[in-house]
Amino acid sequence: MSWQMVLAPFGVFFIVLLTWFFGGLKQAPSLDQSSARNRLSQDFPDCLPVSCDLTVSGASALMESADGSIGMVIATGDRLTTRRWAKGDIEDAHTQDNTLVVSTP
Repeated sequence: MSWQMVLAPFGVFFIVLLTWFFGGLKQAPSLDQSSARNRLSQDFPDCLPVSCDLTVSGASALMESADGSIGMVIATGDRLTTRRWAKGDIEDAHTQDNTLVVSTP
């Protein structure tokens, strides 16, 4: 047996260990109404959320603004991602159990 065949399992183990250390220890942020509103206002300063609808796990939130646009904040990995749709782009948006449901026309 050559030395490369003995060394290969250790290399695979080392790569798995590094992946777990840098990715596996991170926690997804949990949202509440104030943190979701703050994040949406940070990314879209002209958006003033009127209502906020959270999923049960706190992983995502849908918000309707005063001008009728709909904003979404969702936990992606260890960060938050935002999206905003204009008034006519979304037909219906709501949370059902632990799922965001967005219907387009």
